[in-house]
Order: sequence, then structure tokens, then C-alpha cells
Amino acid sequence: MIGIRRACSIASVGDNGAVIWIGEGDAKVSEEYIVKPPHYIDHTARFTAGAETGGWNDTSYMNGPSDPGVYLIQTDGTWVRHYSQTHGDRASVAPANMDPLPSITKVEDAQYPHGTNSFSDGFSDIRFDPDYPLFYGRFDDMVLIFMIERRWGNDLIPYMSPSGGGYSQEFDRPNPAWDYRYWLRGLTPGEEVVIRSRIVFKPFVSNDDVLEEYDNWNRELYSD
Repeated sequence: MIGIRRACSIASVGDNGAVIWIGEGDAKVSEEYIVKPPHYIDHTARFTAGAETGGWNDTSYMNGPSDPGVYLIQTDGTWVRHYSQTHGDRASVAPANMDPLPSITKVEDAQYPHGTNSFSDGFSDIRFDPDYPLFYGRFDDMVLIFMIERRWGNDLIPYMSPSGGGYSQEFDRPNPAWDYRYWLRGLTPGEEVVIRSRIVFKPFVSNDDVLEEYDNWNRELYSD
């Protein structure tokens, strides 16, 4: 789960965390990771807005899960599996209230069917509930949950590739990429943007347990 994919600085944060960053001053971009028992990693991205719109992207590569798809909750309360059959085929899922979708500029001889050379530009017909900006994947009897602070639910765009993480020699199958990005709007130039998320890795109990984890975390965020 990383957005900064280049040479960076690193420092410890307490006994259970670290922060990485690039740049200084208003150009500084940082990501903080804090491990919290029994099964959480809290992640905070920070940067200064340079315009009224912007973006953030986090990349997550998985090691050969038997089920490479991800699961999201829709506005009617039902859960749906999202799986892109091939790299670049309708990779992204938008929140139900994102209308219009982000614009794209088509190019000649595009690499992907949606007309660009960016695999994540294509959108699935699936939409998720922006009140629950989360998705999860399964590793046998375990679950890996990506939970995003509710304030960013209208901006979150999960996307996946069935093979974006290369190939697992251990499990002899492709490594999916369970990625997500934000189409940020209404920013104030010069103000700090703080995006908080939590990753949960635990035995899978139920979809209701996933929602309970999310609601508990959001209460924790605003308990002060």
C-alpha cells in the first residue's frame, strides 16, 4: 500500500510505525504507517494542494490469492465482486454518486479498449456506496480490508488488475493489483490535504463484520 514510488526519506514513528516522504515545505508529500494490534495498519497521506482539483493513488500488490477479485457494498446493501478479466478491461469502480466520471483523452493506437494508455481509465458498470468507501479481498479464510475515511467516499476509485503484481512463483498464479485512487475536488490551494485509511488483515467472519470494523474505525477517528 504505497503511493510514493521513488527514492524517498524514511524515519521511525514511535515503536510501531514509520513515515516516508519526498520533497520539503509545500512540496512535501508523506505517507505514515502505524501498526496497531491486533490486526490493523493505519495509513495517512499528506500533501499541500496546488489547485482546486488533484489526485492521490495507492498501489497494492497481492501474492497469488486463489480469489483475485475484490468485494464492495452497493447502495442497496448488497455486496458485489469486482474482477477485471484482463489487464485494462473496465478496471475501475466509481462511487454511486460520481456523475460525470473523470474525463479521459483518447489517443491513437491506444493500448486499451477504452481509448487510452492508462489501464485504470476504463470503468466497470459496478458502483459502490460512498457512505462505505471500502473494499476487501480474501486469502482463503483470511480477509484483507481497505477502509477509507468516510469524508473521501465521493472521491475514491478502487481499481484492479488481475496480473498487475506480476506472477507468484509460490502459488503458481498471477498476482493481482488491488489499487485505489482519489479524484479530489473542491480543494483549497495552499492547504494541507490529509487522507486517512486503515488496512485490516484478520480471519474472515462475515460481510457484517467488515462493516462493523469500518464503523468502529470511523467512530475512533472522531472520538476526540
